[in-house]
Amino acid sequence: MRDIRPDLEERIAVLKEQLNAEQTELERRINQIRQQHDNKVGDLQAQLVAISTVLKAEQRRLWSSPQAHRSADASPQTKSPDHAQPQTRLLDILIQRLRNEGPTSCEDLRRWAIREGYLSNNDAVGPALHRALTETARTGLIRQLPDGTFAASTIRDL
Repeated sequence: MRDIRPDLEERIAVLKEQLNAEQTELERRINQIRQQHDNKVGDLQAQLVAISTVLKAEQRRLWSSPQAHRSADASPQTKSPDHAQPQTRLLDILIQRLRNEGPTSCEDLRRWAIREGYLSNNDAVGPALHRALTETARTGLIRQLPDGTFAASTIRDL
């Protein structure tokens, strides 16, 4: 009868190596998934901050504009077409502007929004507006062209 203990010990060593390799692979995959999760969460948080910033600017504009204070007294016929509904969101207004004016840069949209009183002239507004426009482009409501300008989506784009 032959002694098989060395064969069994060798097999145990091979199995331990395989277990260690599997454990290492599992840890690598977990780290990869965590990294992907962190990236996605970071992107979503940045988008949330951007849209919140634009929303706050829009709320400040609505509450500080004389139009908002007069809107309770004004009849629908006396309101200007650009400010017909104080509840209209800034992005909706910008999308309408893109439809009317064609492709426009984020900086030109920012300057227009400041000039029209939709945004304040604040250093944080530019990047926040760009993030909000980029997020809106992801939804398909507008599109970002290769040159970096933004344009209204057409039926063909959808």
